[in-house]
Amino acid sequence: MPAVNAELAAIAAALMTARRRDEQTLESTFSALKRADPELAKALVETFGDSDLGLRWLLQNPSSREAAPCDLLAKGDREAVLLWLKMIDYGVYF
Repeated sequence: MPAVNAELAAIAAALMTARRRDEQTLESTFSALKRADPELAKALVETFGDSDLGLRWLLQNPSSREAAPCDLLAKGDREAVLLWLKMIDYGVYF
């Protein structure tokens, strides 16, 4: 069995720590979203089957011409985000 490379072991440990921190952040963020907007939280889970995937989708920029869904939420355009989710549900992708 080859010797463990200390540098790679440290990198792996840092990645695992980051993943745990990311999971905790997503969990607390989704809890906050459920309190603030239960309808949107439910729509994300129904569309993506998972709260983590739904939150990650909010961060994605669908094209260079459009804002990410979280940017739309920040600007108060919640209805556009719900419309996108309905479009995805009905098979209209962009």
